[in-house]
Amino acid sequence: GEQPATGKDGEPVVAGGTPADAGWPWEQRDLDVDGVFVAIGHTPNTQLFRTVRKDSEGYIYTIPGSTVTSVTGVYAAGDVADPVYRQAITSAGTGAMAAMDAERWL
Repeated sequence: GEQPATGKDGEPVVAGGTPADAGWPWEQRDLDVDGVFVAIGHTPNTQLFRTVRKDSEGYIYTIPGSTVTSVTGVYAAGDVADPVYRQAITSAGTGAMAAMDAERWL
């Protein structure tokens, strides 16, 4: 299973909210760290797109260099279409591309 992130002292780190919000029994405290990376998951949330062509891991196929999917008028961007980078900035950039593609289609 997944393990919580730990600080320099080996104690779990909570980013935002409180440990109680996450159902954890320890208390929140400040930690002296040099940096942090938070991964929110590796499974694309594409289950509701049943007719769009996807790969075996659930990522939506798009025409290379675009946001166009296998369904006319449906565009995919960011984490659901990018199994390599999956980052927020990628989502923002391709999200803008998808909006422009959708506007042109309309």
